Amino acid sequence: MDKPYSDVERRILTACSVARTSKKPNFAALAREYEVPVGRLRARFAGRKSRSTRQMTYTRLNEDQIASLVRWIRCLDNLHVPPTAKMVAISANALLRRANSDARPLAKDWVYDFVAQHLPEDLFWVQQKPADQKRILAEDIGVLTAWYDRLEPFIKRIPTKNIYNFDETGFLLGQGRPQNVISANKHRTRTHSFERGQLVTGIECVAADGWVMEPYFVAPGKAHLVRWYDGGKLSEETRIAVSDSGYSNDLLAIDWLHFFAENTSHRLGKSTKEPRLLIMDGHGSHLTYEFLDICDFYNIIPYVCPPHTTHLIQPLDGSPFRALKQAYRTKNNEIAQWGGDARDISVFFTEITAIRATAMTPRTIRKAFATRGIYPYNPKLVIEPLVAAQTPEPDLKIFDGTPPPEQISSIPYTPPKSVWDARRTRNKMVNILDKSPLPADIRDQLLRVAQSQIQLAEDKGLLQDTLENRLPKQRKIARKSQKQIGKFGALSTKDANRHIRDRKKAEEIKEALTELRNPLPYAAMSDASRARLDNFEVEHPPLLPNLEEDYS
Repeated sequence: MDKPYSDVERRILTACSVARTSKKPNFAALAREYEVPVGRLRARFAGRKSRSTRQMTYTRLNEDQIASLVRWIRCLDNLHVPPTAKMVAISANALLRRANSDARPLAKDWVYDFVAQHLPEDLFWVQQKPADQKRILAEDIGVLTAWYDRLEPFIKRIPTKNIYNFDETGFLLGQGRPQNVISANKHRTRTHSFERGQLVTGIECVAADGWVMEPYFVAPGKAHLVRWYDGGKLSEETRIAVSDSGYSNDLLAIDWLHFFAENTSHRLGKSTKEPRLLIMDGHGSHLTYEFLDICDFYNIIPYVCPPHTTHLIQPLDGSPFRALKQAYRTKNNEIAQWGGDARDISVFFTEITAIRATAMTPRTIRKAFATRGIYPYNPKLVIEPLVAAQTPEPDLKIFDGTPPPEQISSIPYTPPKSVWDARRTRNKMVNILDKSPLPADIRDQLLRVAQSQIQLAEDKGLLQDTLENRLPKQRKIARKSQKQIGKFGALSTKDANRHIRDRKKAEEIKEALTELRNPLPYAAMSDASRARLDNFEVEHPPLLPNLEEDYS
């Protein structure tokens, strides 16, 4: 391992002192004795100053910017996400653009000069190498234990309502899931499916007390489309952004952070300076200088999960996202079964609110924080299974001939009083009769008697449910509108609907003005033209006299 620069410099000064006592010093022998580079020893003896005392030739970053960059590096290192050379260069360029928007980018090898000249001695290059999976598992137990140990003071000091977790998840449009159906055709094992659709990214945030924040979606494209908001089922606070790929990026991550601060400000106490703990993964867009600087501005404490451990310790990666994905794919099956197109992104925005309401319940969120050992604080729930996985399994017990205890039937002796009771009794009878030595014909007769009690009632209920709930959901194939709202950044549903209303009103005025200037008499106009003209006269009476005078 390379020795620190200051240690080498100290030995060079000692060697130079020894060399000055000789008229013709042997630099090669001195370099070997003091374990220093011979070239640097000769240069220092000739009078060249050390790099630490030499006047800095690098002046692109001022002292405050350098100090900020060093603090950012320490912050990431403390979060177990030490930055790479590329990450340091991106953050340094961001500092330059903040001071001067026209600043030219830094040189390709700037990072290495910066590390050599400006970083303290306790920060240095470390080469990370892939390790064997078993070694990683053994190390993860120590890393996770340390992660939970550092988390405990925050859990004790910060109220439950201010402990948050956020993460991204992808929705592949049109993706369904296997399902069981009842059919007389044994070979009807396939259902209608779609080709691979576009990807929509959803950013979810939840709190330890079960609260769920409004979602933030990233749709693929360059502009917002009017038909995304036609369904009217999105909450007004839901925000939609666009990107070419449908994935989040550094700018959208910063926009989401402002969105988070705004939507959680009402949950703070009397003092708006209450800290908010934000548990998140170590994605690069969450670790930029700007992101962490905004966290500091809002008094948000970012707490990063160690790499490759989010499936173990992050609440959203457990039951919430699993339930959300299952509900989404089940809805896609339903849409496809009744002739709809689940690949249409407008269908996604129409259905996602109801899907989230089903999956992201307060009970599910509280359970997710509990099973991850975060709140209530109990890291043993995560650590002990990992330790047990490394312990050899006990030997299987050998059967010694002792018969098992006699099985006692759980079927109640009282007759069933409802359809639900009859169905439950029938299911228990099936389990018992499958293990009984009764002849097959007697067993079939008993099951037929139990089934006959509930058939008539079930028939009526199922048919009524199909007619009332399923048939209205059939979707007609229609030409999809590609009308755009405009090329905005992220838009809330409220703002998007306002833009749609304003443009629709402007289009109505434009059409009415065209009709007023139409040389055809009123009687010769089409029914649609007369209706537009009449509506315009009713809605804009002050405007008509002037327009008619101008027209005449």
